[in-house]
Amino acid sequence: MSVETPRQTVARMDREAEAERGPNDRRPYGWENWPLIAFGTGALVFAALAIWLIFRDVH
Repeated sequence: MSVETPRQTVARMDREAEAERGPNDRRPYGWENWPLIAFGTGALVFAALAIWLIFRDVH
């Protein structure tokens, strides 16, 4: 009985996942999704600014 190392386990899981989705499956990230990336970045900046303004008024 052979025991898989963690690296072998990850490699096996990657092979199984690729076999399920196929080699030409588009991933949900990249330059084609720049509006989602821009919206997320803008939301983080807006939240940071709001928190900064709230704590600036409190102290």
